[in-house]
Amino acid sequence: MAGPRSNTPGGLQRVKAGSNIVNVVGKQLELESSDDSVAIIANDTDKKIDLRVNATDAIFDCDTNVDVGDAVFTSSGGVLRKAKADSITTMPAIGYVTDKPTSSTCKIEMIFMEEGLTGISNNQKYFVSPTVAGELTTSVPIAPGYIMQMVGIGVDGTKRLININPANIVIRS
Repeated sequence: MAGPRSNTPGGLQRVKAGSNIVNVVGKQLELESSDDSVAIIANDTDKKIDLRVNATDAIFDCDTNVDVGDAVFTSSGGVLRKAKADSITTMPAIGYVTDKPTSSTCKIEMIFMEEGLTGISNNQKYFVSPTVAGELTTSVPIAPGYIMQMVGIGVDGTKRLININPANIVIRS
């Protein structure tokens, strides 16, 4: 392996940002950047790889009526607007607003655990609402012309896993 590294207990090798990884066999490897924007953890023993990409530093232009907790789509002008599953022109959702630094900018996430909620049922599915822009609903949008995009699932009474995949939509006919 080229680049600076340090060995830690348990066979973990910590690699500094900018390092090149040539070959790691039978070891756990952790790669971090100085700003924590990317972390890759590979554990050869358990045969699993955990890739975490933190894009929360990206700030997007958005409508002033977009709020934290809204599902959003990208308009033709590149501005994020509230997604609504009643028209292909307001879909697919590409993210979930987690912060509004200013009235016309926002930060979004695609995959994360939303915590501190109430009334969440385990395994309950959440979809982009066809009736209220930006909202999530537990009712499956089944009317003709609606776009079905599952964007979350209840984990327990206080948590919901948000997992927004813009390619995962079904147009009802």
